[in-house]
Amino acid sequence: PVLSASKFISLTAAMIAMISLEVAMISQFGDGDAMFRTTMVAISGFAVTMINSVIAIYMIRKSKKHLKTIKKK
Repeated sequence: PVLSASKFISLTAAMIAMISLEVAMISQFGDGDAMFRTTMVAISGFAVTMINSVIAIYMIRKSKKHLKTIKKK
C-alpha cells in the first residue's frame, strides 16, 4: 500500500511538472496569444485535477476495503 501511494504521489508531481513545462514553453515559443495560453493551461490543469481526483478516490476506497479486512481478522 505504501509503495503504490508513493507511485501515485510521484505521478501527481510529474503531471504538475508537465503543466509547469507547458506554461514555460508556451510563454517562450508561443506567438503571444494569451487566449491560447489560458485555454491550454486550463484544459491541462483540469485534466490533471480530474486524474488526481480519480486517484484519490481509488486510494480511499482501496484503504477502506483493506481496513475492513484487517478489522475482520
